[in-house]
Amino acid sequence: MLHQGNKIIINIFIIILFLGCNNKYKEYNSKEIKYIRDNCMNKSQNLLGDEYLFIYNSAIDSINSWIDNKISNYTYWNSLIDYQLDSILCVNKDKNKIIMSILLPYMGEKGVQDDIKYFYGVKIESQWYFFCGPTLALPREYYQKDIYTPLSFEKLKQIATMNIYKGYLKKGKKGEWEINESFFSDMTSAAWSSNWQTNTQEQWDSIYVSIINQKWENQWKAKAKEN
Repeated sequence: MLHQGNKIIINIFIIILFLGCNNKYKEYNSKEIKYIRDNCMNKSQNLLGDEYLFIYNSAIDSINSWIDNKISNYTYWNSLIDYQLDSILCVNKDKNKIIMSILLPYMGEKGVQDDIKYFYGVKIESQWYFFCGPTLALPREYYQKDIYTPLSFEKLKQIATMNIYKGYLKKGKKGEWEINESFFSDMTSAAWSSNWQTNTQEQWDSIYVSIINQKWENQWKAKAKEN
């Protein structure tokens, strides 16, 4: 009888454990999030020093310039789409590449999805240039019951931390955190330069500048057609 009672208790525990692990909505460990974000920020700040804040403010200036000049979909930012540039900057060892993220909750009444956009920075001849990369699409139904309320910036930061920043640092041979240079490989992938021959840093710099200039050129052509 005692054995049967113990068996019932164990079965109840297993059911509770299963239900707890089978949570419908994606949740994150706040301590793990803080640990990853602190490590990333400390590593980048130690490398960049005072330039950390300068780069962050320069990136915001670039985004606001695109909004003001109605570049592509940036036309809708600050109206249908709110935005916030996350404060985490991931910089490479040479201090000439940055990966950040833009948090994009959609404010429209019928919106059921929010986004996080990769945001890149490259330093060319002492000047920083910025451009956008891929977008993480985030259906709200995976994160909360109310699909018509935008995900909070705090939730978006958690998602960015686990899906982007987590890959920035890796454990070295002595157990210390060090920069994972392969984290920046997407910025120089074949997808960005399939028609280019790239063997030197100067050639990559030329590609980056071309990507940025093309954004403006396309916008001016669109405006000319409207007029």
